[in-house]
Amino acid sequence: AHWPAKQFTQAENIPETADRPLRVIYTGRLSPEKGVRDLPKVWARVKKAIPDAELVLAGTGPISDELKHKLPEARFTGWLSQEELIEELKHARCQILPSRFDTFGCVVVEAMCLGVPTVAYNCKGPKTIIEQSQAGMLVEHEESMAEAIVDLLSDESKASQLSAQAKVNCQQWSDSEILNNILEHLYR
Repeated sequence: AHWPAKQFTQAENIPETADRPLRVIYTGRLSPEKGVRDLPKVWARVKKAIPDAELVLAGTGPISDELKHKLPEARFTGWLSQEELIEELKHARCQILPSRFDTFGCVVVEAMCLGVPTVAYNCKGPKTIIEQSQAGMLVEHEESMAEAIVDLLSDESKASQLSAQAKVNCQQWSDSEILNNILEHLYR
């Protein structure tokens, strides 16, 4: 399904951006095709600019041990249930999506439901969602990814604006909205 589960769209008690720690989250498989090998370089730049920043990696995969070695200060949660993932997302300022190829990126929409903007490479799947929703930032390379994250962690106004935009625009990705659009198109 290319829409967020009801647990994400109906989540309650979502903290305001200003009440969230300086935390960045990655949600997904820890495997090379997801671009996670970029995380150590990106994170080194972020930590240099914002020493108090936190990184959470929610997921498992074949290069978990490699990443734990290269990112010893990061918190690795392993696999999380939807409820546990929602709680982690509620306490993140932004999400990082380092994949250079993604067909849709449901994690982007799930994060939007909780007011978490995503910083992603300018590639097909994330580009479609982020450009239409204006609830994140698209970048071209590791350096600009780090800069965008630093910008969101240090500029509370910008982070709050993207967070609010995410909460509003996630509705366009709901199952009913998508199915209604398909039916409307078919019957025109």
